[in-house]
Amino acid sequence: MVQRLLLLGAFGFASGVALCSLFVFSWPVTGFLFLLSAISIGSYFRYRWHTYAYFGVVCLWVGLGVLRTLTVPMNVPVAFVPLVGTPVQLSGTIVRDADVRESAQRVTVRTEQAGAATNILVVAPLYPVLS
Repeated sequence: MVQRLLLLGAFGFASGVALCSLFVFSWPVTGFLFLLSAISIGSYFRYRWHTYAYFGVVCLWVGLGVLRTLTVPMNVPVAFVPLVGTPVQLSGTIVRDADVRESAQRVTVRTEQAGAATNILVVAPLYPVLS
């Protein structure tokens, strides 16, 4: 039973992250998943049906996957919002090595503007090599 619970936990966490990538979830949905998990695990301890434990573990780990995705900051800093969708020229510091592909290289640049800082993914031609 322990192996099944571990497998269901891993599947549930991956499903929670994947669901947040496809759909928009909010904090009440996460709370509902945790509540459903608590009720299901409580029912397992009362009735001793393994199905309740399996469902409770899946709900718990799906909720943890959703919670993990909701806590990652994904907003653009306010100072950079007017720049979205417009051609701009910014200066910054390369913070990671270049990821060289067949047709271009991808470089992560840390830039600051009006007191706000963010990382920008720059897609540049192959030559000159940036690093």
